[in-house]
Amino acid sequence: SDRMDMTLLSSSLATNWFHGSILSGLIITLTMVMELQCLDKVRELRSRSGGEQLYNKALLANAFNVMILGPLTYHITIAYLCNPGPFTVLQQVQKTMGVVLVEGFLYYLIHKAFHEVRGWWWMHKFHHQFHLVVLPSSANAVSLAEFSFAYMAPISIGCYLTQADRFSGVFATAIIGIANLTIHSPFLLGKQLPWFMVSTDDHFRHHRKVTTDYAAPVFHFDRILRAAHSKT
Repeated sequence: SDRMDMTLLSSSLATNWFHGSILSGLIITLTMVMELQCLDKVRELRSRSGGEQLYNKALLANAFNVMILGPLTYHITIAYLCNPGPFTVLQQVQKTMGVVLVEGFLYYLIHKAFHEVRGWWWMHKFHHQFHLVVLPSSANAVSLAEFSFAYMAPISIGCYLTQADRFSGVFATAIIGIANLTIHSPFLLGKQLPWFMVSTDDHFRHHRKVTTDYAAPVFHFDRILRAAHSKT
């Protein structure tokens, strides 16, 4: 019985790791495609003092965070936190948006804390080395602690709170991952979005000014919360 349980656990881990790796591979591929759209900015970063080393660190962080921590978190979330369902398509859409909303709100709080709570900055300071030149590859160029605590944990919590199934969790993660890349892509500057969503301009302003526009990557909770407060 114990051997059978271990076999099932190993099989589940292998299956979930494989599926998580596919999702991670798609994010890495999209990162590379978007990076090719701004090679002039890549050259600008690499030409700066220390820029070559910083860019190499960004690539290494992408590989480890997305391809190792990503599938591991996927397995934990699917195996232990998601609801197998079944659900209707409408319910899956609702749960997907629920995960995106929960993730966005939690990320806003954690990100704000990185900047304002004493002793938290060490987790976030690597990402802010990309303050003059921001690239798609810098989207996941964060410390191991930040990727785990601010990127992955809010998605996992969102899946648990909404009782999302595998499909809803994967689709929400894809939306979040793609949005994270878009707000770090200089060729998308100037693109207007509804006021309650984070634009590339909004996030680039955060990289420049540091103490504003904490929300990312989909819903602009800075504005949403200000608007809610002004109506009370």
